[in-house]
Amino acid sequence: MKVKSLLLAGLATVGLLASCNKNDENSIAKEKNDGTTYANISLMFNADAFRAGEGFDDKTEYNPAGEWKGNDAFERVDVYIVGDAVSSGEYTLADFNQETAGDEVKLTPKRAIKTTPGQKQVYVLVNAPALVREKLATVDKTEFIAAWKDVMTLDKWSAAPAPNAVTMATFAKLADDAKDLIMMSNSKDISLDVEDGVTEQKALEESSNNHVVVPVKRVAARVVTTSSEEQFEIRQKGTNIKLGSIKNITYAAAQGERKSYIQQMIESDVIKTPAFEIGANWDKTWSWTEFVNNGVYTDMEENYDYTDLHKGMRNGQPTPEARKVTKKDGNLDPGKIGAIADPIFIFEASHKKKGQGETNSSSLHWRVP
Repeated sequence: MKVKSLLLAGLATVGLLASCNKNDENSIAKEKNDGTTYANISLMFNADAFRAGEGFDDKTEYNPAGEWKGNDAFERVDVYIVGDAVSSGEYTLADFNQETAGDEVKLTPKRAIKTTPGQKQVYVLVNAPALVREKLATVDKTEFIAAWKDVMTLDKWSAAPAPNAVTMATFAKLADDAKDLIMMSNSKDISLDVEDGVTEQKALEESSNNHVVVPVKRVAARVVTTSSEEQFEIRQKGTNIKLGSIKNITYAAAQGERKSYIQQMIESDVIKTPAFEIGANWDKTWSWTEFVNNGVYTDMEENYDYTDLHKGMRNGQPTPEARKVTKKDGNLDPGKIGAIADPIFIFEASHKKKGQGETNSSSLHWRVP
């Protein structure tokens, strides 16, 4: 039996999306920039930008990238140019020129950002919720860097969440037009040496020294599990005699992330979440006493969400949620996929070595009762 998890990712359909008024009530990053020059950026999206991880091979038997082509919307973009102080720009889709070439989409703002000359770091957020944008609404460099690198701790799943609950679903919402509003950020660190005296019109030109391309990718990804068939026959090897069949396949997610970074952290080609660490005893077989006494068990509850393993009910007792596997037919309904709001099934791009075809999240384990 082949059961596959399909990462909901792919090329965004940016040409059909509506935009918001830049000066509406959601405006947080007030543009009061001082300076003697202008700088500008272009956002680059490709197929990997909409996957939570790289290194997938469509021909592998398990965890392929799948056939999903995305249903992404772009509601708001925030750009931060950070030197001795922070200069910022706030945009909607209407503020960009769009270029598409194959699997790549490039968005370039129609207006540049006023700033000061010197060495800068450039940070970009797409579709960020207010709680993130509010943390970054500062002109102080030290405060901004601390907020950007801060760990976001998520609330555990609850059937009746508090009004201010923050889950991974906070970063992946369904827009009114059934498109996905998923937060994105830099896929790597970007620096720019800003020259003095550059006009806004000159900064808008891609050939300008005050222009830089910033690749971005999703912070979270929706996940579904698919199977090639709804029912499988079990046959004896050699005789081909039917021994039985497997049907009504269900599963539960054993572990979900509770901590996330705004920008994906990569060290030595390993994608890391805040809870990810390879210690000296990573391959040790722990006894239960050692497991508890070393704080591993406590840390697990603090760092991960296991509620999917006991939020179902059977004979009055908590039991793993029995979720039905979706038949893989290449025609997954975008509306149904976009409606997946359970935080258990919205994962941060997490610990995986790049380029080795490993699953996007080692915290993602399927239970098939």
